Amino acid sequence: MEEYVCSDSISVDYFSRINYALDGLPYEIEEHEVPFAVVRPRSTEEISSIMALANQERFPVVVRGGGTGLHGGTRPKTCALILDTTGLESVEVDEDNGYVEVGSGVRCITLNEILLEKGYHFPVVPGSEKVATLGGVVGINTSGHSVDSYVGKPGDYVLGLEVVLSTGEVIDTGSKTLRRMAGPDLTRLFIGSEGKLGIITKIRLRLVTAPRFFKKAMVTFKDVHDVARSTMSLYKERAPYPLYLEFMDPMSTKLTFDAVGLEDPGGPIYLIVMAEESSEDAESKLQRIVDITKRFDPIDVEVVDEEERWEKIWLARQQVLPISSRKGPVLSEICDPPLSRLVEALDGCLSLKDNLTVVRDVEVWVYGHIGAPSIHIQFNLPPGLEKDVKKAAIEEMRKSVRELNLSLEGSYGEQGYFPDRGRFFLDKYGETGHQIILGIKKLLDPNDILNPGHW
Repeated sequence: MEEYVCSDSISVDYFSRINYALDGLPYEIEEHEVPFAVVRPRSTEEISSIMALANQERFPVVVRGGGTGLHGGTRPKTCALILDTTGLESVEVDEDNGYVEVGSGVRCITLNEILLEKGYHFPVVPGSEKVATLGGVVGINTSGHSVDSYVGKPGDYVLGLEVVLSTGEVIDTGSKTLRRMAGPDLTRLFIGSEGKLGIITKIRLRLVTAPRFFKKAMVTFKDVHDVARSTMSLYKERAPYPLYLEFMDPMSTKLTFDAVGLEDPGGPIYLIVMAEESSEDAESKLQRIVDITKRFDPIDVEVVDEEERWEKIWLARQQVLPISSRKGPVLSEICDPPLSRLVEALDGCLSLKDNLTVVRDVEVWVYGHIGAPSIHIQFNLPPGLEKDVKKAAIEEMRKSVRELNLSLEGSYGEQGYFPDRGRFFLDKYGETGHQIILGIKKLLDPNDILNPGHW
C-alpha cells in the first residue's frame, strides 16, 4: 500500500489499530474485529488507488471520519482496513456561484469559522461539531441541535458530491448550480449511506447567510409532561421556529448544572435560541414562544442576555454525556416520535428501565432536541460489569428502544442506520423495502468491500 500513500500515513501498531476501531459504543472490540491497518490518505486519488487494490484483493474497508458516533457505525465487523478521511481538508468558497466545496475531512466547526468570516454559515450543527467531519455529518445525514422544521437536514444543503466507489472509480454527482437536477438524483443516494455505497471525498454545499442576532431563554417546567405539551402547542399554534429548542430532564439538569457552577433550576428545562436578521425580529419571535410556554405554569422563565451565563448554561447541555460517563458505561439511544405522541414517548423512555432483566441497576435520563422532536435516551450502567454481561445488557436496551420507536410509529432521525438499526428498518418497512436497500448495496459494492456486515 506504500506505493499509493506515504509510509507515515499508514499505521499497523496494535494501539493505533485498536484506537481507530472504537467509537462511543461502551463495550470492547472483539479480537477478530481488530483492523489490520489504518491508512490516512490526503487526496481523492490516493483513496481511489486504495479502493482499487481493496476490490482486487478482496479486503474490507471501513470508512472513518471524526469517530464521534455512538452506535458502532465505524467499528469493523471483521479484520479490515480503517480508512481515515480527516486528511481531506480542502475548503473553497465560491461566492460567485453561491456554494462552498469542502473535503469530507473538514470539521464542522472549522467550516463555520471560515464561512462566518464571509457572512455565511452551515446551519446544521451536531453536538460534536468540534470533532465531527462534514463527511460524517452528510454520510449519516444527522441533524444535531438544529430544529429540523427550521433548518432541515444536512442533505438539504448539498448540491453535489465527489464519491469514490468500491472499485476505485470516481464519480461526481449533482451539479454546480443552485437548482438541483430534476429526476433521479445520485447525490441523494449517497447522503445517509454511511460509507457503505461509496466514500464521499468532496461535498458542495450551498452558501447560507448567517443570522446576525440571537436571543436566548431558559424555561423551567414542573415536569416533563409540560415540556412535551408546550412543544406540541408551539407547532399547533404556528409559533416561529427557533434555531435550537433543547430540553433536559431533572436528573441531567442537576448533574450538569452543578458541574459547571450553576444553581440547579429545580425541574426539566427548555433551552431556546432564536436566530434572525434583526434584533427586533429575534426578540419578538422569542417572546411569542415564551408566551406559549407560560400557559403551562412553568417554575421560571428567564430571558438570558448575559453571554457569560448563557455559555455556562449551554455548556451544561453539551456536557450531559461526558459528565455522566464518569459514573460508568453509557449507552445513548434515540426516540423520534410523531409530534402528537410526544407525551407518550417521554413516558415510554422513562419507563424503559422497568422491563430490563440483564442488568436492573440502570439509570435512565432523557434529554435532547425536543424541537425536532428527538429524545436522547441515556442508559447509565453500573461500573465493573463483565464484558459479556455488559454486551447482553446493551443489546437488551437497544431492543427495548427499537420496540418503543416501532410502537410509536417513530424513527431514528439523528444517528443513522447503524448496525443495530437494520432490524428496525426491516420491521418498519418490511422485507421488500429492506431488499431494495440490499440490492442497491449489491449493485454499487458487489464484493461487499465497504463497511461489510452492518446491514
